[in-house]
Amino acid sequence: MPEKTLTENRQAVLDVLSERHEAMSAYDILDSLHAGDRKWKPATVYRALNYLIESKLIHRIESEQKFICCGHSHKSHEQLFMICEICGQVAELSLEENLLAQFFTLAQAKQFALKSPYLEFRGLCDRCQKAESAGSE
Repeated sequence: MPEKTLTENRQAVLDVLSERHEAMSAYDILDSLHAGDRKWKPATVYRALNYLIESKLIHRIESEQKFICCGHSHKSHEQLFMICEICGQVAELSLEENLLAQFFTLAQAKQFALKSPYLEFRGLCDRCQKAESAGSE
């Protein structure tokens, strides 16, 4: 996609996501934007989110229908997300080429064409593991 400057609306949505270290729903983003003086509509937020995804600046966490700022620059969008079940923190990692090739081989063997390979793993982040351990003692 050709590089474009972000419109004021797109930048505002990106700024809200950049301030958080957990995934946010479109309506969470809308609520944050309403805290300012601007009048925002859901359609405006969704259009900005779609553009930011296409520009590879944010990711959609499919299982939760939430969005998170991209943690690093990368050329492809084959990602692994580790999502904390307690606090909602999301860690992003790129899939290794050899692992990705295995997924494509498995899919091809089943005559299935992968379009946007990414994985989500659920568990507990370090902080929540420690809090859970402290609570059980």
